[in-house]
Amino acid sequence: MDNDLLETFYKRIMVGDAGKAVKDDLSYYANRLSHTPGDVNTTAFKEGERNLALRILRLCGEIE
Repeated sequence: MDNDLLETFYKRIMVGDAGKAVKDDLSYYANRLSHTPGDVNTTAFKEGERNLALRILRLCGEIE
């Protein structure tokens, strides 16, 4: 799918109170510390969550 079209869809669904709540939730995962001392698997899992949250926030135009 065309990235510009995908951005349009994400921006369209992230409006209003529900969109703000979703963006706030995504921001939590995007901004939290991924590193878990002594546990590489948990660190990798958290980093995956973080990367997905960042991608969605980028597509919504919330971050560059």
